[in-house]
Amino acid sequence: MTRFLPSTARLTLALIAFAPIVLEAQSAALARYRIGPDTLRYAERTTSRVTMQSPRGEIVVQSVHDAGIGLRGIGDGRAEAWYERLTLQQQGPGQSSVSPSTAALLGQRYVLGVTATGQMQTLSAPVFPAPVAAITELSRQFDDFFVALPAKPLRPGVVWMDTVVRSRGARADSSMRMRHVRSYRVQRDSTINGVPAAVIAVDQVMRLESTAPMQGRLQTRTVLEGEEHGTAVFVPSRGELVSRERRGTMSGQLTISGGSQPAAIPERYEHTSTLKLQTAAR
Repeated sequence: MTRFLPSTARLTLALIAFAPIVLEAQSAALARYRIGPDTLRYAERTTSRVTMQSPRGEIVVQSVHDAGIGLRGIGDGRAEAWYERLTLQQQGPGQSSVSPSTAALLGQRYVLGVTATGQMQTLSAPVFPAPVAAITELSRQFDDFFVALPAKPLRPGVVWMDTVVRSRGARADSSMRMRHVRSYRVQRDSTINGVPAAVIAVDQVMRLESTAPMQGRLQTRTVLEGEEHGTAVFVPSRGELVSRERRGTMSGQLTISGGSQPAAIPERYEHTSTLKLQTAAR
């Protein structure tokens, strides 16, 4: 008998009937990154340990990367990023800690291609001073910065995968290939300052192959394989990655060729990393 109701009453009933459909559509919306012109500021800290079993005994190299990073969209599926602070430290066998100056890098821009699902490609990077380049590869800063998002809503239990392969080979005697096979699962819902968020488990299987020249006519080849495990927190309503933590281990060997006798040195790489958005969801 609703056809006899006043128009305002019919409208009210229509809105009530339609409301669940609207809410369901909103909850089913796909999560996407939204990198706008406002600067997002992240704090990142990574510690690593490389252990090599040489014929003369164990060699251990430990490193710390502690950075404040600014990131903002510049349109056209691109973003720019820069270091606002950066401390690098490395300590090898029998030497005191080395910490090169990074002052010249602060504010220098990376230009990045960024998709709505979190794939990030470095289109251009700053020129790194030789003392910095000698201990770390900062051109890879954004290779695995964001977590990828699925072609489905972020609900507890949702799973997805992706594979990323990145290669570099500026010279004939120097190359690098890194393969990540990544799997994701929404563990649970959460809130950040009252804003709904998704907690995502991120696991990956990794393989690194690299070659590089040594002093004289020697050549090195490194092959490492391993796994990484961690979690990330994403806020769908803001399109922001709020935090990420991970821990990984890779092992394999470093082979030195070109001399009178090739040498194979077992190598193990361990790392932990945290990434936190300083301008958290609000």
